[in-house]
Amino acid sequence: MRTLPLILLLALATEAIACSCRSGALFNALPDTEALVHAKLTKAELTEVTDALMDGTPISGEATVLEVYWGHPPKTLAVRGFSRGDSCSTALIVGETYLLFIEDGEPVRITACSLSRQFHRYTPEEMKAITETRAERMRENAH
Repeated sequence: MRTLPLILLLALATEAIACSCRSGALFNALPDTEALVHAKLTKAELTEVTDALMDGTPISGEATVLEVYWGHPPKTLAVRGFSRGDSCSTALIVGETYLLFIEDGEPVRITACSLSRQFHRYTPEEMKAITETRAERMRENAH
């Protein structure tokens, strides 16, 4: 009976370290991000699109922009995620809000480690960095 809790603990630990995210990626990416928005996922459906970089069942969706931090994004954005597969996959939840980093007009990829993720998963320190970068960009555009 004692081996069952140990097996469960090992399984959880293995999954937790299977997807390793880079620390500090947010702070490095902010200056180069084309556009940053707070958006609400309005549509998500399984698709046949393949992505060699990710495992799992692909999901395509749409998000409606609620607030623009900077840039000039369209009002509706294409997003992609994966429902299952590797441990970096994350659910796309219709009705949930996300902070989306937009680059080159490509669909925004949402994974457990991507910068684009559920809005409530950002720490106060990360939101402060975003707010400071937004203020800096506004000052630059004013000159």
